[in-house]
Amino acid sequence: MKVFKIFIPTFLFLIYSCSSVSVTSDYDMDFNFKDLKTYSFETKEKPQDQKYELINKKVEKYISLDLVGKGYSLNDIDPDFKVAFYTEAKDKVDITRRVHRVGRWRGFWREDVYVNKYKEGMIVIDIIDTKNDELVWRGWGTGIRGDRNDINTIIKEVIIEILEEFPPKG
Repeated sequence: MKVFKIFIPTFLFLIYSCSSVSVTSDYDMDFNFKDLKTYSFETKEKPQDQKYELINKKVEKYISLDLVGKGYSLNDIDPDFKVAFYTEAKDKVDITRRVHRVGRWRGFWREDVYVNKYKEGMIVIDIIDTKNDELVWRGWGTGIRGDRNDINTIIKEVIIEILEEFPPKG
């Protein structure tokens, strides 16, 4: 499998508020994750990555911090696995309708419609076995994007939450 095919479902982006983050992962149950010691980042050469260039730098930094904290070491020459990631934010609209009675006794019914525009973000993190060039683990998170002032904290917390399930236990 070519590494570039891994990006197809690619990932989300910025799950800004942790209370609304949904995180999931999947992995190859036949793969031995205990043999993994070193990693490198898969290079991204897609034009759309430039849109999130600064965000991607932060994502790479926090992924590295998490992996180093788990005992893995960065090795760009001969890594055991590669890390590929993708970020994306999409505009969303939520429409809510509320019907209620106005007046005391013989009032009339009134309908209010509320339109809420927001951004939904996603981050996808892929772990690729370099021996076979195969995807062996994928973690992703989606959520509602929040205040831009908290972006570093949000990215860090989301990545920690996604990578909490790497390596798989069991």
